[in-house]
Amino acid sequence: MIEPVADELGIPHDRIFANTILFDNEGNYTGFDDSEATSADGGKAKVMQHLKDNYNYEPIVMIGDGATD
Repeated sequence: MIEPVADELGIPHDRIFANTILFDNEGNYTGFDDSEATSADGGKAKVMQHLKDNYNYEPIVMIGDGATD
């Protein structure tokens, strides 16, 4: 669901690090893709470090739901 926002802002999809939410055929939430780096324990911090190490981004902004961030 973040990709349309990224498109509006001109952010390439390969620069998006976010959980992919999964839904069934009726549109009911069924979970999330646990292969995403951000879904792992400590994964968000690892992604932030990856961005710092590989792109020298400063500052970095992370948006989360607060549950595991």
